[in-house]
Amino acid sequence: MKTILKTVLFPVLAILLAIGSSFATRASEKTNTTTITCHVTPLGSAPCSISTQCSNTPGALCTLTYLGIIYPVYAKLAITDTNCEIVCYKQN
Repeated sequence: MKTILKTVLFPVLAILLAIGSSFATRASEKTNTTTITCHVTPLGSAPCSISTQCSNTPGALCTLTYLGIIYPVYAKLAITDTNCEIVCYKQN
């Protein structure tokens, strides 16, 4: 009985633990990505006047093309802010 326990049950439990851990890890990775509203300040426009959806997960910088010009996109620190200072990243 002890040999069956050691040779069959322990490997099965180890595999189940590994599978459960991988699902838990993937779930936490998905919840860390947040879509945020970011803004552009085109030349001659009010600050943060055009908005788009980007991510807060570091990666490639989020940009927006407006009238043929590519602008970097930034987020506001607070809703009441008039300046956009937080770097935004492209969504995956």
